[in-house]
Amino acid sequence: MERMVDRDKLIPIGRVLEPHGKHGSLKVLPLTDSPSYYETCREIYIDSQEGLRRHAVKSLAVAAAGWILSLDQVTGRDGAHTLRGAEVLVPEASLRPLEADEFFRHDLVGCTVETMAGKTLGSVREVMMGTEQHLLVVCGGASEVLLPLVSEIVRDVDTENRVIRVEPPPGLLELNG
Repeated sequence: MERMVDRDKLIPIGRVLEPHGKHGSLKVLPLTDSPSYYETCREIYIDSQEGLRRHAVKSLAVAAAGWILSLDQVTGRDGAHTLRGAEVLVPEASLRPLEADEFFRHDLVGCTVETMAGKTLGSVREVMMGTEQHLLVVCGGASEVLLPLVSEIVRDVDTENRVIRVEPPPGLLELNG
């Protein structure tokens, strides 16, 4: 019998793109800045249309465009195809250790965003991953603001108190709002 797991305690680290080869391997887009850290991961969860399931990892290799992931219970291209678009998750305790000035994307969601002058802009709805930079999607009332997640704009991230302080350049808020 499979043990129950609290979905809220699992953190997405990747998204299945498509099957890889004919033996059930998966191409996965990592949602982490440290894809090689998870190469030694032996257990992951897949959240697909079939529900949330725990899987033993046969292999996980960093490839040019992400990961090639092989799981114990996924065999053949058809089995892999059913997982297209699924989230790859790990328990929060399995996340890599952070440096003093680092944070996880999921820790930013829900944080209040305010200017350095103390004006509340709203709260972070999501962190959009970009190739050049990530964006904070901040919702406040009827408006949505996209703020580049760069040190020139995001001046302080206090995940313990759930507050992000920003100093947007002139015109950025009006452009987005």
